[in-house]
Amino acid sequence: MNVKLKICGLTNAADVQAAIDAGADYLGFILYPMSPRFVSPAKARELIKKVPRRIKTVGVFVNSPPNQIIELMEFCGFNIAQLHGEESAADALEIGRDRVWKAMVLNTAEDIEQAAEFPALAILADSIGPMQGRDTNGPTAMLRSVANLPQRLAVGTPVLNMRFSKSALAGSDARRRLRALIETYFQLGGLQVQISVVDRAELEDALIHPESHADLIVRIGGYSTHFNRLSLELKREVIKRTEYSL
Repeated sequence: MNVKLKICGLTNAADVQAAIDAGADYLGFILYPMSPRFVSPAKARELIKKVPRRIKTVGVFVNSPPNQIIELMEFCGFNIAQLHGEESAADALEIGRDRVWKAMVLNTAEDIEQAAEFPALAILADSIGPMQGRDTNGPTAMLRSVANLPQRLAVGTPVLNMRFSKSALAGSDARRRLRALIETYFQLGGLQVQISVVDRAELEDALIHPESHADLIVRIGGYSTHFNRLSLELKREVIKRTEYSL
């Protein structure tokens, strides 16, 4: 298998040059305003002008209209649109299947079938973690299991989502244990962990009373966003995630 390297979330010239020097095949720029790594279209255009033609550039979008994505791809000079929201097959076809990467949740056989039929150049797994409810032996066993996957052969960086309750990480002792857990995962071959620290009860209340949780932010594959901005289906997906303790 021919392995390709993508470095994403670039926001400045120094990091772009470092990624080029490191031998990246793809450079990613996030045009989702809620992301802490958001870059404006004008800034992305400026940075891309310095990128050699041999390196492909990727714009990361979340639920942007297809016509807007097409315009931004032309303006910024993106080769690929990486879609991380609830974009439809029709949206991808309008953009062009040969220049779309689509991030999808792959938890069931039906999810995999839908991904196989989606009109995209590549499908990115939203998380490589186990299906909700299947990881019953604690975070250490789950991380060891996921680390057995050949993650370095994946297109992009495989994302692993984890959710901890606030009480589980209370105190410096708990945070030291979490750090040791993550460092061990990386030593075993893991590449990326995205952690949300929020209680299930808070998420369930936010589903019923969104007006009381306007500032609630959660991690989705590749970006952070306000819980209230998610579709109902994705909200339920986040709530179903296993809540770990240490």
